[in-house]
Amino acid sequence: MNWIRISVALLALAIGVAANFALIPLIGIAALPATTAASAWLNTLILYVLLVRRGHFRFEGWLASRLIRQLIAAGAMAAALYGVQLLLGDRFAGSAGDRLLGVGALVTVGGIVYFGVAWVIGAMNRDDVLILLRRKAPVSDQ
Repeated sequence: MNWIRISVALLALAIGVAANFALIPLIGIAALPATTAASAWLNTLILYVLLVRRGHFRFEGWLASRLIRQLIAAGAMAAALYGVQLLLGDRFAGSAGDRLLGVGALVTVGGIVYFGVAWVIGAMNRDDVLILLRRKAPVSDQ
């Protein structure tokens, strides 16, 4: 089974690299993240189909519900990021410091909105999050 995962990953990688070379002349540097994301989704889709066909995976009700709630949280985050971009649009064309502040605002607002909405609507297991937050850093032996 390991060789199948490796083969699928290599196939998705090869398609992604080929698409990258084909798309860079058309859309420029934006081809890099676009083809990386597309090849990752292709890898996921192929592995999903293989697992379903072999009877190793099926979408249960709780999983579909969790996925839909995570998509809702992602949509809320996208709307918030769009709003921040509209408010701070001139920051992204300014100096390096302005751009850094703009990106920092996007990351901060995006994280707060996504995790806040996900927490409220139950898109994540709250008990698991609380366990992670309560975990103490290991003490070094120095």
